[in-house]
Amino acid sequence: MDALPLAGVRSSSMLTDTLGRDSLRYDVVGVAPDYFRTLGAAMIQGRPIDETDAMNSARVAVVNIALARLLFPGTSAIGRTISRDGAMTVVGVVGNVLHWDLDKAAGPTVYVPIAQDGASRYLHLMVRTSRPLPAVESAMTQIVRSIDPALPPPVFTKMEAAVAESVAPRKFTFVLLGIFATIAATLAVLGLYGVLSNVVADRTREIGIRTVLGADRARVVRLIVRQGAVLVVAGLAAGLAGSVALTRVVASLLYGVSARDPLTLATVPLLLGAVAMLATLVPAWRAARVDPEVALRTD
Repeated sequence: MDALPLAGVRSSSMLTDTLGRDSLRYDVVGVAPDYFRTLGAAMIQGRPIDETDAMNSARVAVVNIALARLLFPGTSAIGRTISRDGAMTVVGVVGNVLHWDLDKAAGPTVYVPIAQDGASRYLHLMVRTSRPLPAVESAMTQIVRSIDPALPPPVFTKMEAAVAESVAPRKFTFVLLGIFATIAATLAVLGLYGVLSNVVADRTREIGIRTVLGADRARVVRLIVRQGAVLVVAGLAAGLAGSVALTRVVASLLYGVSARDPLTLATVPLLLGAVAMLATLVPAWRAARVDPEVALRTD
């Protein structure tokens, strides 16, 4: 092939309409036989590129679903003709492959036999195997040397590494956001604890009077917790509204997850609410243990 998934040099062409005007840009990938089987891409219609698609045979191409639906909506693409430096007959339709970006939908793509597409500056070999990587590297290096000892040793890359490199910028951004979010949540919990501690200190005399008049410790705890719950609910409501309002910004950083995922929008507020309510229990418990005699002497 002339371009590895997520790590290749992109090549594209333009289709022309009946008036000779450019009408559709599509990506072009030169591939060898067994490419789709090695990659695990599903053939939807027709056949894949095989050994019969040689330099002197009729020019053929395989298109992905995205291109087939644009060019031949409602009809089969098999046997139809597309033009790229001459006519090519469509012999197969393959499922959409995220060849260039994981965070974008697959665009119109044409796969052509590399034997018919001419010499490419970039040639790659994809191997699907269950054998250990060192054994595969050794065997492939020996094959390359047997073909031409003057060729430089091949460079090996695992698909996992290509995927990791593709998502590295987004992962780094989310790590930073996670760190900042953790700091913000910690400050919020500490702030809530501090506010309620001050409330308890300011209401020490009131709490003492309530205790003398018959209020038990459970009632005092509920009093302080209720006040903290009002702050927690108000903060969670504001945070949830802000997160929904910023979904368009966050959506550009996500892959495979909706920015308005119901599970996330429900779980995170519940988790933060539980942690925040725990922060209210310490001041509440402290208020319940106030000695009425000491409290009544407090100015």
